Amino acid sequence: GGAVNNFKVNAIDYEENQHFFIGHYFLNKYDGALINYPQINSTINITRMEVWVLDQGNSNLAYQKSIIGIRDLGEGAGGSAFPDNSVNNLYDNISAAAGTREAGKNYGTIFQGQTFGGITYDNGEEFIYNTKARKLNASEFTFQPQLGYISLNQKLNENQLLAVSYSYTMNGSNKVYKVGEFSEESPVLITKVLRVNNRVNTESPMWKLMMKNIYSIDAGQVSQDGFILNVYYRDPASGGKINYIPPKKEQNLLRLFNWDRLNMNGDIQNNKDGSKGDGIFDFVNGITIRPETGRIIFTKVEPFGQYMEDVLGSNDPQYVFHDLYDKQKQYAVSSNLSQRYTMEGRYKGVQGQGISLGAVNVPQGSVKVAANGVQLTEG
Repeated sequence: GGAVNNFKVNAIDYEENQHFFIGHYFLNKYDGALINYPQINSTINITRMEVWVLDQGNSNLAYQKSIIGIRDLGEGAGGSAFPDNSVNNLYDNISAAAGTREAGKNYGTIFQGQTFGGITYDNGEEFIYNTKARKLNASEFTFQPQLGYISLNQKLNENQLLAVSYSYTMNGSNKVYKVGEFSEESPVLITKVLRVNNRVNTESPMWKLMMKNIYSIDAGQVSQDGFILNVYYRDPASGGKINYIPPKKEQNLLRLFNWDRLNMNGDIQNNKDGSKGDGIFDFVNGITIRPETGRIIFTKVEPFGQYMEDVLGSNDPQYVFHDLYDKQKQYAVSSNLSQRYTMEGRYKGVQGQGISLGAVNVPQGSVKVAANGVQLTEG
C-alpha cells in the first residue's frame, strides 16, 4: 500500500514552460474534446512528433541543427483550420523565400522585415532562426496524440526556445497532414515555433499555447487506490474553506470543473437530479492525471478564467481569475485570487518523484502511459 502523503497546490501553482499545445486548433478544441471523457471527441491521431530546443549544453555538435521556426505555420484564421503546411500557402512562401537550404546561410537576415500573408516578420515573434537546435529524444517528452499537446520531462528555462514538426491522420482516412519538416528532410528545417528564446510577450499568440492547467503534486507512481482530490474556495466572507462557490452552491467544484462524471469503476454515473458523478475525483490515466509523474490535469484550458466566467455568466472578480492566464506568474501572484482556490488531497506513492523520470537514460518504450485504454505514444 505505501505511505499516505498529503498535497496542496494553489491555482497559481500551475507548471509553467513544460506543457504546450502544438497549435491553436488543439487549444481551441481541448475543452470540447474532453467534455464527455473518458471518450475523447477528436478526429485526429498524431503519428509523428519532433521537438526542438536550443542546445544550451556542450553536447555533441553532430546533434545540432539549424531551424527556422515560423509562428503561424499550419495556423488558419482563429485556429479553425485543420493544421497543415498548405494552410494559407505559408509553408510554400517561406520555403521559397529561404531558397537553397545551406547550414551556413543567415536566414535571420533573409526573413527580418519580410512580409508574409500581410504580416511583417520580426525575429522573436513571427519567426526565429537558430543554428543550435537539438532534437529531443523520444524519452524526453510525451505527446497526447488526440489532444495535440506535448509534455516535456523538464521545464524550459528562461532563454530556451521550443519548436515542433508533426504529422497526423484523420479518422477513417489514410491522408497524412503535416506541419513543418522532419529532421531527415533538409540541413535547415522549417518548423513551427511554440516559444521563442529572446522575449516573453503575453500579447503574442504563442503565450496561449503554453498550458496553464497542469499541476504537479510532487509525487510519482501515484496509486488510484486511496487517491483523494478536492477543489476548495476560501470564502472571504467567512474565511472558511468550502468545496463550492457561493453563486453555484448546488454544485461542488469537482463537478463544476468537469472532474467528476464517473463512478469508481470508470463508468458514467447518471444521478436522479440529472447530474453526473459520485462526488469523487475521476482518476483517468492520461486525461485527468498522470500517475507516474504525479501531474493532475484540468479538463478545461482556463478553469479559473474564461471557463469560470462562462459558468457564472459574468466576469465577477471574486471568482474569475483572468490574470492567471493573461499575465506572467510573477504578476498574477499579487491577485487576491492566487491563493483563494486550492487543490488538496492525499495519495499513496513516491514522494517528490514528480519532477522528471530521471530523464537521462530512460530506454525508449519503457515508459507506458495509457489514456482511456489507448496507450499514449512516446515522442
